[in-house]
Parts: sequence; C-alpha cells; structure tokens
Amino acid sequence: LLFSYQRLYYRDPTGQELVPWLASEQALWDPQTKSVTFRLREATWDDGTPFTSQDVVFTAELIRRFRIPAYWNNWSFVQRVEAPDDRTVRLVLEKPMATLWERTLTSIVVQKKRWKPLVERAEQMLQDGIKAQEAMGKSKAEAYRVALAKPLELLSTHPVTKPESLGPFILQQWQKGAYIHLSSNNRFFARGKEIGGQQLGPFVDGIIFKIYGNTDTAVLALKKGDIDYLWWGIESGYLEDLRGNPNIRIFAALKSGYRYLGFNLRKPPMSDLAFRHAVAFLVDKDFVIQRILHDQGCRLDTLVQPDNIQYCLQKPPTYGQGASWQDRVERAKALLKQAGYSWEVEPVGGNFAGQFSTQGRGLRLPSGQPVPPLSLLTPPADYDAQRAQTGNLIQQWLRDFGVPVQWRPMSFAALTKKVESERDFELFVSGWGALGQDPDYLRSFFHSMADVPDGKNTCGYRNPEFDRLADLQAETMDLEKRRQLVMQLQEILMRDLPYIPLYVPMNLEAVRVDKFSGWVEMPGGIGNLWTFLRVRPIKN
Repeated sequence: LLFSYQRLYYRDPTGQELVPWLASEQALWDPQTKSVTFRLREATWDDGTPFTSQDVVFTAELIRRFRIPAYWNNWSFVQRVEAPDDRTVRLVLEKPMATLWERTLTSIVVQKKRWKPLVERAEQMLQDGIKAQEAMGKSKAEAYRVALAKPLELLSTHPVTKPESLGPFILQQWQKGAYIHLSSNNRFFARGKEIGGQQLGPFVDGIIFKIYGNTDTAVLALKKGDIDYLWWGIESGYLEDLRGNPNIRIFAALKSGYRYLGFNLRKPPMSDLAFRHAVAFLVDKDFVIQRILHDQGCRLDTLVQPDNIQYCLQKPPTYGQGASWQDRVERAKALLKQAGYSWEVEPVGGNFAGQFSTQGRGLRLPSGQPVPPLSLLTPPADYDAQRAQTGNLIQQWLRDFGVPVQWRPMSFAALTKKVESERDFELFVSGWGALGQDPDYLRSFFHSMADVPDGKNTCGYRNPEFDRLADLQAETMDLEKRRQLVMQLQEILMRDLPYIPLYVPMNLEAVRVDKFSGWVEMPGGIGNLWTFLRVRPIKN
C-alpha cells in the first residue's frame, strides 16, 4: 500500500519536516475558526479518474463514521470536513489538537469511486444494526457502538487484490507466497518533480518482491545477485560474511520504538524516587548494548528516540552512564543511605562493569523492614531474546547490590495481563514499537487519566504538573512552542523515572551496490517511499 495509497503530507528524508505530498502547500491554521485549510495537487488515479477533494472528504468520513482502527483516534477531534472546490479541503476541529499535523494530515487517501459501493453496503448494515439495538432498549450511543462491529468487519476483511493507485507503482501481479510484481505508474503526479529537496522518479520500470521462507535463503540470494535489496532486518550473525562482499552495503538505522525498565509506582520501594534513581545508576546500558545487542543498538537516555531530531531532549540526565562501575555503585548507595535505607552487608563495586568485590545483603527500607521479595518480569527468550537477557542481567546487578529480586520470564500474553490488566507486578522490561515521530505518546503513556486497568500508564505515574503540560502541548498548534513543552515533559520524566529508558534496537538492511544507487536513509531504515522514488540503475 506504500506504493498505491498516498498521504496528504510526508516527512522529508533530510530535515524530517512535513512536506506537501498530495497537498500542494502547507496547511493554514485559523485559530479563530479552529480550522485548517490546504490545496491539493493535480493528480490522477491509475484508472484515469481525477483525484479531487471529494476523495479526501470521503476518506475522512469513512474513518470517522466507522471508527476505522489505527486512524480513528487521529480523526476523532475533527468536527467536519469540507470541500469548497475540487482542489481545496477544510477541516474544522472540535478543539485544537497538535496531532493534526503529524497524524491526521499524514493519513492515506482512498478513491471514492472505488470504495463508495462497499461503504454504502456498510452504511446500510450499520443503520439496520442501530435500529435493532434501539428496539432492544439500548441508547443511541450504545446502539451505534454495538452495531459498528459488522460493518467494520465487512470493510476490514474486504479483499483488495489490486488497489487503486495514486502512487509511483501499480500492482501488476501477486502470486501469494512467491512474489509481488509492481510496474511504474505513468500517471504518478510527482514524476520528474522536486519535492522535499529530492528529484523524483521512479527511475525503474518496476519492482519484484520475492518472498523467501527463511533468512538464510534470502541472504544467499543477495550474495548471488538474485535480489538487489533484502528488505528484512539482518541479524548480527550474518554481518561479517556480508561486509566482506564488496558489492554489498549494510545500512543501519534505529528502529521505531525502544526498550525500557518499568516500575510499579503503586508499591514500595518502587514508589520511592531514591530507589528508582539508585536502580538507574546500577543499569549499565552500554554494557547491555555491547554484550546483548552486539553493538547493534543505541543507548537511550530519554523517552523520545535520538533520531527524532525535532523532539528529542538533547542533554538528558544520564545517571552515571560512562562513569566507572565502582563510582556508580557508590552513587547508588549514597542515594539510598540518604533516604534512610540500610544493609546487613553493604555492597562494594568491583573493577569491572557488573562486578562486586562485596555482594550486598539484607537491604532494609527506611522503616527498618526488609525490602520485600520483588519480581522482574520479561517476555521469554523465544519471543525477544534481547529483552529476556536484559532482564536477567538487571536482576543479577540488583541482587548483588542487595535487592531481593527474581527474574521471571513469562509469555507475552501473561506479562501483558499482569502489567496492564491486573497491575500486579514490581518491575518489568518491555518496549514500545512503531511510535512514529509525533511525541504525543508521552501523554498517552504517563498522563494520570491513563492510569486505569488496561490503560497505557502501566506504571501508575501521577504528576499534576506533567498532566498540565502534556495537555497543553497536545493543544499547542505552534510547532516551536510545542517543541519546548515536549522538552519540559522529558525533563520531568527523566527526573521522576517511571521508566528507565534502556536502548533503541538497530535495523540492519543490506543492498547490492553494483546495480543500483540512490538508497535514502531515514529513521526506521531505507525501506521508505523516498528510496523507491530515487533509486536508479548504475550506468556502466
């Protein structure tokens, strides 16, 4: 769908700014009417039908009416969508929401002509369902909610064997389990234009996606020259062999998402800031990256990824990262002693990371009571070996420091139940993925309103000042003012440490450089739209 359904705005690969794509200009925000207006480019669907504002309105109403998952939250605050003419779109909001820029206006657009008959069927199904539910005594709101299930299933399971295309390529053939063949779209609106500082193609006649059953076979095909790009994360065990081939280049980019150590702030001693700070000094992230990730990752010291250059806090506190292990152990001890903790036997750090010349024993709370036995939950190794090994390593460091903690790997479903639903845990190693560039996820993860069963605030973090600033940034439409607010949010979180951010995994991809050039590096990797608009054959 990356090559067919297109977005109103895309992020450019250099400055990470949103640039007009299907839109022809930057959207204009009117604070008086709480509306945003933008013009559209002249474009044509692959069947020859003109692309107009009616397609945008239709797509928006489809998402809003049927609450399409993955898109509904990005449109829920939109009051109405208007098309003053075929080239103009106006969105009127119920209230200002900054995610409009990064999420709403980056939604894909579908063709009204193609989808209208199916949507009309879904609408009739919805109307019938609402009547049936109201006849059973349900309120209008409840009847609508219940009746949505069937039409939503109709829409989400509708087979799209040949998607209509506004993009650079058209689906020609799809042999399930074998290959997908795309051909260049001669009607593509951006062909030959410069957008986002990039001169655009496509400069190839088509793309064939070959499907392999395992990584070994795919890597062999790359080495033999049967394929030009392995669009799959490469494990470290393949790197030495591939790097020895002069016709192959490895691209490295941070994945979208990160891993963290979470605390249950509803229970002592995790509720004690001094304890969380002490743990932060004992978690050697560089050691984790070197020994467990084999240097295929990036240390994370705040809760926005470092490749998100618009919003990442530049100088967060590091809690001893880079200091000697002995110094870190002493800093952790000093924090706990100052807070009133004591040991039967005080720990003494050794000469090497993670080593203790004297292991701590019998850590006691400021009340004098022993620290109760704690559990550190992780997924199992067969789900994510890196998270499991990281949890085991942190357990060892804390136990040697005198904290009675036990590593407990469990199925991801069981972990999710204990952490999100039951909230019955002490510490856990987990992660978030596919976060995107908009930082409003900080509000989703840490606002006190999300501290409910099955909410995203799993740690039980509550801070009125954070809530106030999080709500304010969510409604701040000025991007620079919002950026400053997001920096303040990160400063608060890195002071309070409901999470200890650990690392961002690396995404490693391999290409042959003897046939094609023009691969475009972006956050997440080279498998992006810009690559396929820039890559071209190398002339002999």
